[in-house]
Amino acid sequence: MASQTVALKGTIILKRADVGSKSECDGCFLKTVHGQEIRLHHDGDNPFAEPTLKALVGRRCVVHGTFFNGKLIASRIEPK
Repeated sequence: MASQTVALKGTIILKRADVGSKSECDGCFLKTVHGQEIRLHHDGDNPFAEPTLKALVGRRCVVHGTFFNGKLIASRIEPK
């Protein structure tokens, strides 16, 4: 079954992710206009560095992508 593409609006933020695990790191999240925080990964970026997303921290964006394992895998990001 194919995943459906979504488009969500919000602000890209940086915060601690996977706290208490070996994977604990500063991760990028989309904080939606409704206050929900969704873990982000930009398709094609190194998941430990996330240069595309980190360059957009603090910016309001529309993020297009699909959900996989609880993360929004961004295929396109439109800064607003």
